[in-house]
Amino acid sequence: MLAFTVLTTFLALAPGMVSAGLNKGIAYSKGLHDPFIKLEQVKSVSAKSRKSSVPDVCKQYGKGPAFGMAGDIKCDVSKMQAREVTFGDCGQSWTLCRCPDANLSMDQLQQRVGQIPPGIRSYVGAFLATKSEFCNAVTFNGDFIRVHGKCGSSVMLHEAGHALDDGFSGSKKFKDALNKDKCVPDSYANTNTAEDFAQLTVMEAYETRFKKLPGHPSCLHNQMMTLRKDKRIQEAMKAKKCLPKRRPFTTKNTLKPKRLVEEEEEAGEWEEREYDEDDSDLFEDITIGTVTVPFTDVE
Repeated sequence: MLAFTVLTTFLALAPGMVSAGLNKGIAYSKGLHDPFIKLEQVKSVSAKSRKSSVPDVCKQYGKGPAFGMAGDIKCDVSKMQAREVTFGDCGQSWTLCRCPDANLSMDQLQQRVGQIPPGIRSYVGAFLATKSEFCNAVTFNGDFIRVHGKCGSSVMLHEAGHALDDGFSGSKKFKDALNKDKCVPDSYANTNTAEDFAQLTVMEAYETRFKKLPGHPSCLHNQMMTLRKDKRIQEAMKAKKCLPKRRPFTTKNTLKPKRLVEEEEEAGEWEEREYDEDDSDLFEDITIGTVTVPFTDVE
């Protein structure tokens, strides 16, 4: 994927405050969280994990504008944590980073990432959790997700949808389909075509897994059909394993595994992790967005 020097943000403070940039009706008046609550209960794929060195891309996005919140991100980058995670559905690993005061624990972040379908997850290079009073998330450069606060799985899936987009939401066929329809998923999707596509990603992933959408919203049929007819998007939706060729980047763990450094008892110990269900105190799907900026030091 290309790295752009222009910075673009798509943000909202709350569903009721979103401007109706697309001027469409909405299918789910209270947002997608409650109607699509089953997504929060999807079992996270089992994984092996070990401590990781902190890649520069995490340090880079661990500071700067908070996007949707006042001021800058307040993260002590010198104390940032990182974990290398190899999920059971992929031979490639992901680096998960965490600011020391982040609301999500490293285990919770791993759980959220493991709930994203592997084909869609393949479009994301790495993840970072930071602190916030409210749930807020942004996607940088179309391939790096930063989560603020204690966000649920539907927010993570929305952000991964921005990575999956890869320009599709700006295509003529998608815009033509949108023009034919009377509605978009919710008020946040009404912001612009990128946010519309990300919310449609949540819906399509839900239907792919559960076979039936809540409420059967026919008013956005044409938009949904563009996703269902696109080979690349359906590859991501239906994949049972990750798609290595779609990974935008991976990061290098410079810490040696325990099996190679026996005298370092703490270094590189692999842990098997499997989660049965999500926490019940999580989510409020409040602020989500996408940001395009350059990044450095990735493979």
